Amino acid sequence: MRKKLLLTFICLLLISLTLISCSSDPYAQNRKYHMIAVGYDYKDSAPTDLSKDIDDAVQVAKCFESLSGGNIDIHYILGSDTSEISKYGITDYSSPTTANIQSAINEVMETAMGTDITVFYFSGHGDSANSSKVSYENGFTQDLFLATQNSGHTYDEYRITDLFEDLSTIPGTKLIILDSCYSGGALPPNNISSDSSLYEDTDIFRVFLNSEINVAYPDIFALTASSYYTTSSSAGYHHSKFTSVLLKALGWDDSSLLNPYLGTVLCKSGNEVTLSSLYDWIYNNGGVYHPQRPVASSTSADLVLFTF
Repeated sequence: MRKKLLLTFICLLLISLTLISCSSDPYAQNRKYHMIAVGYDYKDSAPTDLSKDIDDAVQVAKCFESLSGGNIDIHYILGSDTSEISKYGITDYSSPTTANIQSAINEVMETAMGTDITVFYFSGHGDSANSSKVSYENGFTQDLFLATQNSGHTYDEYRITDLFEDLSTIPGTKLIILDSCYSGGALPPNNISSDSSLYEDTDIFRVFLNSEINVAYPDIFALTASSYYTTSSSAGYHHSKFTSVLLKALGWDDSSLLNPYLGTVLCKSGNEVTLSSLYDWIYNNGGVYHPQRPVASSTSADLVLFTF
């Protein structure tokens, strides 16, 4: 009897090990998630007010918290309407300054492991000094920046080059999700002219990281709401359009705060949610709003976000 039980146990153990080894994501069992969720409404500064960006950041963070089974630490960086923040019961947050974003990155750097995934989400204004004709150096659009809070009535510029450099200090894999105008400037095309007319006349939706970024930052992926020369629409039910479709792709019902998780074909038992599958769902289910088109980085190894 004992012999049969021992053989049964050994068989079950071998089956479990086989299933784990067959997964394309062997680190899933030991992974922790980290998130820096930035939402800025600009109600205290000169740029146009944005009414949905705090909701965007909080709901995306809560969605990832649900999908990770709570195995996540979240750094909320929100401003400036405190009533919008308090409705979620969030008391531990920082104002959306560049310094606070960099401080959160440093905190994640101190705790993250090489098997972890860090998600940087930003909903707010993005801008470029010259969005129609851009120059690339080391693979980046040099003048793309995220508008962050300062002590005056203007704003600070957190350049995309600095964001990549700061995030590169965090161990593990990083995913940047940008819901801002001209956000595709974080992902220039490989061997494609920067002439914006080329984008308008062809079906290039997924933008591939060029070789310089691949070498410099092989563990940073990105998903952006628009290309480098188009704006990001804020029209939608509870969220900006891109974030609304992103949340639906992950099964998050943005109309309900009490029971938001619904589940989708992406997030079901036996599935892996990868950056490619997430992008494809967004693109095929309402993620394209002329002329706004989301773009995503792609390398030889796809990013596995969740394994169910």
